[in-house]
Amino acid sequence: MSQSVWFPFSKPLETSKVPVFCFPHAGSGASCFRDWQSQPQDLIEFVPVELPGRETRFPEKPYQEMGDLIEDFCRDLSSFIQPNSIFFGHSFGAYIAFELALRFRDRNAHLVVSGSSAPSRKRTRRIAHLPDEQLISEIHSYGGIPQELFGCEELLEIFLPILRADLTLFENYQPKLSSKISGSLAAIGGSLDSLAPPHSLAMWEEHTLSSFDYFQIEGGHFFHKEKPNIMKKTVEKFIIKTKFCK
Repeated sequence: MSQSVWFPFSKPLETSKVPVFCFPHAGSGASCFRDWQSQPQDLIEFVPVELPGRETRFPEKPYQEMGDLIEDFCRDLSSFIQPNSIFFGHSFGAYIAFELALRFRDRNAHLVVSGSSAPSRKRTRRIAHLPDEQLISEIHSYGGIPQELFGCEELLEIFLPILRADLTLFENYQPKLSSKISGSLAAIGGSLDSLAPPHSLAMWEEHTLSSFDYFQIEGGHFFHKEKPNIMKKTVEKFIIKTKFCK
């Protein structure tokens, strides 16, 4: 893979493996998938994506509109994306992955979403505007704020603007409810996730012209961080079942 600010942990892709481009939840960055690369999988290569405004791209302005993000990212991605590539996203990141799978329908891009309701069930409650204390309380109730941030005003001052920008992008995003990707689609949910319950994940089936699979993993909204090994094996199971790997 060519060097790009979007892929801070990039390395040459093995041609025998399928790339899985990974998009994090709101307020997070590519490092949340760094450990996913530490134990190579037989069939897939996880490629964490770094969005502007955080971690290695902290000085940059974060996006607040989905269309702008997709256009800019595709300029770097389109030159080397492989047929049958996979876009993966958790929660907020699932909608970014969905828009990219739609953009690359001609290359039969596949999609894996986790912890995210189907577009027709997208949450409409707006929280990006809440005062700091209320926003922290709201996100903390989902388990979405790292424990080390509490009691550290300096870290919260860095984290909250990133979180607000991501939430603004999510809240402004208006998905086309009739859109369908050409490739296969898998939805993965946490057994205790109240933000994306099973019925809302099952409705992702409406957004593919190909096969659909639903998997459930024990845990809450951030099950992908609580059980990363199970999560990675679930993605690989999906790839084997769809039979698009050699």
